[in-house]
Amino acid sequence: LLLHVSLKTKISQLYPQMIAVVTDSQPPSKRDVFFGTYPLVIAKAIYLALSYLYPGNTSLFKGQFQRVLFHSIFRLLTSVDICASTVDFLRQSLYLDQDINVRVN
Repeated sequence: LLLHVSLKTKISQLYPQMIAVVTDSQPPSKRDVFFGTYPLVIAKAIYLALSYLYPGNTSLFKGQFQRVLFHSIFRLLTSVDICASTVDFLRQSLYLDQDINVRVN
């Protein structure tokens, strides 16, 4: 739990600095691509880290878990309460090799 709080705090501290650098150094079209994909890339990195650290439990990190992870990271980093199906669409367009047909009850 302490690692989780520490990591969340560190990401929260560095994110505004990163936004400032990207905003100042890139044209608007590239900024849109960056801010639209960055949360998904971070979520994918977390997913891959969990799969690497717990290789015997990889099946637990697929499906609904992965969907909730991507949606939560997107909301956390953008402060936008986006529809889960929109995050699924963005994931599918970024990671073409994934099957993202997960239904929520």
